[in-house]
Amino acid sequence: MITAEIAAKQIKRLWQLKNYPRGQDEALKELTKALQTAGSDDQAKAVIAGYVEHATGDTPCPLPGDIRRAVKAMQEETRPDPLCQKCDDGWVIRSKGGYSAAERCNCWAPRPAQPFDAVPLPGTSGYVQ
Repeated sequence: MITAEIAAKQIKRLWQLKNYPRGQDEALKELTKALQTAGSDDQAKAVIAGYVEHATGDTPCPLPGDIRRAVKAMQEETRPDPLCQKCDDGWVIRSKGGYSAAERCNCWAPRPAQPFDAVPLPGTSGYVQ
């Protein structure tokens, strides 16, 4: 979790988005708390950069839930290595005595869940292009 000071500094970068809560201290605190769920300063910066860099004149400021979903989408999850030569999507098929069974490959490891470009932004019909 990152500090409130760092999160607040990042939230201020959203000032140009539509409906940014100027002068609404409680709303800004909620946005800051949501961004504090990021695992690192770099992750928090990446989440906010994703909103700022893909914004248009009509892009609304994200709500706390939007920020939490973006953070969660960027956090690591345990997945197989997509380039593993030993398995098929994380599973190895073993045959013995006429029977076959799937066994989890040892290539499973923590990996980023998805890049920010695959995170839906509020006020859009889909994903960032």
